[in-house]
Amino acid sequence: MEIVTNDKGRKFGVRVVKKGDRHGRNDCLTHDKADPLIEFYDMSADPKKFGPRGQFVSSYYASTLAYMRDGTGLRLHGGVPEWEVDGATLRPVLTVARALAVPR
Repeated sequence: MEIVTNDKGRKFGVRVVKKGDRHGRNDCLTHDKADPLIEFYDMSADPKKFGPRGQFVSSYYASTLAYMRDGTGLRLHGGVPEWEVDGATLRPVLTVARALAVPR
């Protein structure tokens, strides 16, 4: 898992989930698609409550992120203003997404 820090200082864990990898709450699901998932976790959350990855925020298929324009930020959850990744912080995530995405 990679760590990125947004322009407000909030750290997010970014995890790639490939076909066959476990994911979801307590890793109870197995990803069964060729297109990888990219998950975002809030690293400021209490690890005793949410585990070592932090609090799960959202996930996207790599192909979805691959089509985003460089410089565009991403609101990970509309109900929590702090869960936003600015364009500069998102750039390396988009690079990974583009490398891994399954073409549509």
